[in-house]
Amino acid sequence: MSAQQLYIRQALEHVPVRDVMRSRVETIGPDLTIAAFVRDVVMNTNEREFPVVQDEQMVGLVRVDDLHHVPREGWNDVVVGQVMTPAGELHTLRPDDQAIDVLSELADREQIPVVDGHRLLGVARREDLMRWLSLPRLT
Repeated sequence: MSAQQLYIRQALEHVPVRDVMRSRVETIGPDLTIAAFVRDVVMNTNEREFPVVQDEQMVGLVRVDDLHHVPREGWNDVVVGQVMTPAGELHTLRPDDQAIDVLSELADREQIPVVDGHRLLGVARREDLMRWLSLPRLT
């Protein structure tokens, strides 16, 4: 194990996900058309994944890459709920899960939703873990 890996492991040991997650997350509804999603959400942020929430329950996650399956001429007729990955197919985290365990899972993904039951609390993102690691530590 490299010195950097050891430092990261020690720094994140015993740190719950709730301490490193992003709690302010832009969410969208499943009934939003793809055209409105692109115009009002995608074009106004650098984010590429968005939790889909209905009645305060996370129902799925839509990725910008999911739009490749819908021809542009259909964007006004297709809604996010038709192209999202349903919540039941997603790997999610609980706020008490350990941050160190999240790091390897983020190797292939931009973010992992943090939920309490079906209620979205936030997302764990690699860049937020790295930001947390850059903060001064009490020893």
